Amino acid sequence: MNVMLSPPKSLSKDEANSDPIVDVCDVSLQYTAGQLSILATYKVSARIFEGDRFVLLGPSGCGKSTLLKAIGGFHKPSEGEIRLRGRKVTEPGPDRMMVFQEFDQLLPWKTVVQNVAFPLIESGKVKNRKEADERARHYLAKVNLTKFADNYPHMLSGGMKQRVAIARGMAMEPDILLMDEPFAALDALTRVKMQDELLELWDDTHFTVLFVTHSIAEAIKIGNRILLLSPHPGQVKAELNGLSRNELGGPKAQTLEKDIHHMLFADKATEEVRTHG
Repeated sequence: MNVMLSPPKSLSKDEANSDPIVDVCDVSLQYTAGQLSILATYKVSARIFEGDRFVLLGPSGCGKSTLLKAIGGFHKPSEGEIRLRGRKVTEPGPDRMMVFQEFDQLLPWKTVVQNVAFPLIESGKVKNRKEADERARHYLAKVNLTKFADNYPHMLSGGMKQRVAIARGMAMEPDILLMDEPFAALDALTRVKMQDELLELWDDTHFTVLFVTHSIAEAIKIGNRILLLSPHPGQVKAELNGLSRNELGGPKAQTLEKDIHHMLFADKATEEVRTHG
């Protein structure tokens, strides 16, 4: 099944007819493990538009994180190409900022505000340190960390560190924010809170985000568009529109979760029956 749907319904007619921010065209990705060359994804295509909360969903090992890194410019496709606003992606750049799963992605010797300001200064995104500090504090306020701006990372909880990482990415005002299972290492309650805060931040700024997860429930909650990848090597199984906020937790969400689970794992279950039958 390969269901390719239109840009999100929230887009205006003019926006819907515009070019995508990110265009992934028939991308196959390989990586080396010892003397073996492993195929991570095979001919994956996707188009991400302005304001999308675009989710890559699939089981562990399907290549979704590898694809995210390729969009970030850290991994070169063996086949196909990735374009950002029409330009071929060949290397990392400040127009794509990444938030990783690990908590320890902050510089421990710098304060929270200095961590957020650091890439602004190093990339030349701002004119001076004062402007960098002002913009850093602006985005820390958006993730409710103003009171902790002068603290050091070791003084923060895991969830707070992730909020700093999100603020750092947002402060660069990139074309797209790339998030690689950013809440996976958090406890269940904090994870739900972080999901809610991410959606509140999106309501405020309508930034474009590519979000990787292997949680069906998280994909339904976060995404307005969801790309399903098959087990290794990752291939497109379907592309689905998400639900409105008032439908989350209701019967439509339950039905969508069951449908997604079936699309991701039905072939595998059938093969296991054949093998053991």
